[in-house]
Parts: sequence; structure tokens; C-alpha cells
Amino acid sequence: MFGVPLNHLGDIDCFLVGPKGAFIIEAKNHKGFIRYTEGGWDHIKIGRKGTAYRGNIGNISAQISKQLNHLKHEVPTLSNVYIHKIICFTNPEAELIVEKEPKNLTVCKLENLKDCILNSKGHLKENEVKK
Repeated sequence: MFGVPLNHLGDIDCFLVGPKGAFIIEAKNHKGFIRYTEGGWDHIKIGRKGTAYRGNIGNISAQISKQLNHLKHEVPTLSNVYIHKIICFTNPEAELIVEKEPKNLTVCKLENLKDCILNSKGHLKENEVKK
């Protein structure tokens, strides 16, 4: 499902359920240098004249966690299902630098999204997927 509305939290970009598990995917189309460290997210853009400046990317880790908590609260059948959180950067001009993998969160570029899903450690039985 795409664009799942969440009242005051905006929407979930993509919610995917299948044999490899359940996934909440937040898509970001930022370009420039995007860096994740233990301290959070940094975004450095390059202007038209080649000058670097800091962009505002916000705390997308907190954003996806809030979306997941809201989803589990609103859909009780998901309360006991492990849902993988993925932040996917879709812009080909994004340079992603992950200094330390965030806990319980996968960060990837669009070209790696399929592998992130297929290589996940979760599995759901057919009846769980239908549920």
C-alpha cells in the first residue's frame, strides 16, 4: 500500500507485507550528501555556484518510529508482528554516508531496496500475510 494516511503524522509512504516480513518504508528524495551518525542526520547540499550549505533533513528516524507506533496502535492485528523500518533515498544525486547503522532501522538507496527486503531476517507464514 502506498500513501497510508496517519491523521496528524502525514502518511506512510509504503507499507509492504509478504513472506519476507512486514515493512514500513519512508522514501526521501533529497540530493546532496546525506550522513547518518550516532548524533543523527546531516544534509549537505551543493548550490548552483558550487557552494556547500547545510540543508534541513529533520529527524527521519524519529518520524518513521512515530509512524510505526501509530500504525500498530490503529491496527491491533499488527501489535505482535515485527515490522522492519526502512528509509530509502530515491534521488540518484544523493550520496549516502552511514557511519554507524541505526538500531532497528535500515537505510538504503533505491537501487538497494529490493536486496534490503529480500535479505531481511524476518519471515511470515502465508496465513500471517493474509491476516
